[in-house]
Amino acid sequence: YNLTANTTYYAKIRSLNYASIASSWTATVSTITFATVPGSFRYTDLGVNIATVSWTNNGNNTEGGTQYQVRFSTNPQMVGASVSTYTFTSTLTEISTGCYNLTPNTTYYSQVRAVNFAGIVSNWTNQVSTITFATAPGDFRYTDLGVNIATVSWTAASGAEKYQILFSTNPQMFGGTV
Repeated sequence: YNLTANTTYYAKIRSLNYASIASSWTATVSTITFATVPGSFRYTDLGVNIATVSWTNNGNNTEGGTQYQVRFSTNPQMVGASVSTYTFTSTLTEISTGCYNLTPNTTYYSQVRAVNFAGIVSNWTNQVSTITFATAPGDFRYTDLGVNIATVSWTAASGAEKYQILFSTNPQMFGGTV
């Protein structure tokens, strides 16, 4: 049979003799199919302190509320990973959730797995990683002006590796020079 993932199925059986006379039915039994590993797991939005991950339900039944466990860690071996459980009951095939209060300019690793209605988990998806944005520099200002020169200064952004400065004669910064 071609069964649907994470779905409860019921069955009973009876026997027939050579004259096709049926016995009584057995008691009804039930089982729940396993959930499939979520599909297309990836980062879809990123900020200084937030990362959003998205995935597809990959055929998991959402009518009863398939659960998904998402884990985030700064360790690629997922040691000490933070695991959050989410239940989705909509018919959407694309699912997203965010992880908040992250450290700026830090690499994070993530995975997701599905949990069927009986609490049996699927395998984790392949791991994805991303780096959160650096914080913006502070106290940006002109400090020295001349006829053909302008000097700027700023307060360093925590963990920043480089800086880009955009100069323009247009207040909307169109046509600026980096």
